Amino acid sequence: MKSDVTSKNKISKKREDMSKLDELIKELCPNGVEYKELGEIFNLKNGYTPSKSNSEYWENGDVNWFRIEDINTNGRVLSSSIEKSK
Repeated sequence: MKSDVTSKNKISKKREDMSKLDELIKELCPNGVEYKELGEIFNLKNGYTPSKSNSEYWENGDVNWFRIEDINTNGRVLSSSIEKSK
């Protein structure tokens, strides 16, 4: 029974988030938006975190390295990350 309540809460939250997104699109993009697959916009890579012990990977980096902390700090729409790698 508890999992049913949890599932309903998650669905309700997703609907709220999409409703907010729809409102922002109407407000900020009165002519609408073009939807694209993420892979059409940028290269997606899945891999390992560059070694923190090798400072060469992290000093003066310009590649956004998104982590859960970025979402917690900056919300769900991310334009920059807390850490950057090379």
